[in-house]
Amino acid sequence: MEEIYILNGVKLDIPVIPINRGFLYADGFFESMLYKEGGIELWNLHVKRLSKNCHTLYMQIPDTDSIYQSLMKHVPSIYQNIRIRLTIYRKGMGFYKPENNEVEWLAHLMEVSAPISNVCKLSIEKNLKKNITPFSNLKSLNAQLFVLITNNPEHANADEILLLNENGHVCETTSSNIFWQKNSIYYTPSLLTGCIGGVMREHLINKFKAEGTPIIECAEPLESIQHADKVFVSNAVRGLREVVWI
Repeated sequence: MEEIYILNGVKLDIPVIPINRGFLYADGFFESMLYKEGGIELWNLHVKRLSKNCHTLYMQIPDTDSIYQSLMKHVPSIYQNIRIRLTIYRKGMGFYKPENNEVEWLAHLMEVSAPISNVCKLSIEKNLKKNITPFSNLKSLNAQLFVLITNNPEHANADEILLLNENGHVCETTSSNIFWQKNSIYYTPSLLTGCIGGVMREHLINKFKAEGTPIIECAEPLESIQHADKVFVSNAVRGLREVVWI
């Protein structure tokens, strides 16, 4: 499958992206979504998070129904699993102070293969920590921390890397949220730890609560997860993967 770029609903014949505030100031965020079996999985939760992120960043909320219809129009029907990265950024220019709070959007579509294994080899980043800010829970366009961590040769054999926050609490992995089980109780880092407010994370928490399964959102040190009975990571594109420590 050729990779597809859609800018404000228009498919780009040549993927040349205009200079914008997302590029210049990281003034925006993105959603990673999975198209499967004729639709985008967990779309309503993606819309909920998108709207919350716009509110946090003082951006106008775009017409999400129009975005969805545009994405469906351009998805090649012959492919089963497509990763969609939807980037939302503030429209116009200006310097630190923007000209307005309207938004534009860019979608990048690419085929993804079914995972060969549902096992995730996980290493631990012990030096760089994630700071807790009002923007820690959203998928910001500023991903320098994750770039530096994943580019570290010490993690070359890992599928994902576990991050701790500035207080030493388990936070998330480089592209997923993390859960663990101990004595029939499930745990996951609270949003107060600075972890990404993942769509699959919210879906799982809602599912556990609906089933009556104990789930605790917490702030715990590394030792807690290392002594768990079971650990797994979750994201909207890859689903659930069981952790193997390396």
